[in-house]
Amino acid sequence: LPEDEMNLGFALGWMVHYLPIEGQTMAQRFHQAGKMSSDMRRLLECQLESPLSIFEVLEIQPGRGILLYDVLQGQEFFVWDVGLSQSVKPNAGMLGWVLTLGQVTLSGAMFSTTLPPFLFQKLREEVKKKRFQPKDLLGAKGEGLIRMWQEAMNAFIHAPAPEMANSDGD
Repeated sequence: LPEDEMNLGFALGWMVHYLPIEGQTMAQRFHQAGKMSSDMRRLLECQLESPLSIFEVLEIQPGRGILLYDVLQGQEFFVWDVGLSQSVKPNAGMLGWVLTLGQVTLSGAMFSTTLPPFLFQKLREEVKKKRFQPKDLLGAKGEGLIRMWQEAMNAFIHAPAPEMANSDGD
C-alpha cells in the first residue's frame, strides 16, 4: 500500500536503532565497531538514547518547525522541521522520536500518518493505562506502542462514515 511505502523510513529507522538482534541493535553494533567523526558519533549516541513516544502538536510555526508535547516524558520540544511544519495540524497526534543535540531538537523519525485530535486523546488514555516508561521503549518493547498506533489508525481508516440527519431524523 502507498501508506506502507510512506512509513518505510520510520520502520527502517526503528529496526536499525531500536530492534535488538542477539542482544544489540544494528546501530549499537556500528557504534562499537564503526570509525566515524565525533559529530557522527554524537548524533548516533543521541539516536540510541532517544525513546519512541507519542506526541501532541501544540503549535506550528510554518517554515520553521513545530512545538510538540511528549506524552510519555511530559516534556515539550520545539522540533526544527520545515516539512512537518507544513504538513501537520494543531492538536494532531504523532508517533516517533526526537533528537536533541545541544540546544536543537530535530525529528528522528515520525510515522507518516497523524491521528486527528479526538482519536489521539483516546489513544493517549490507552497508553497511560499501559504505563509505558520511556526507557522501556528504547528496545523491542516499543513494538507494543507501534501496534497500538496502527490499531488506532486502522479503526479510524475503516470507521463507517457518519450518518447525517436533521432534527426530525431525516
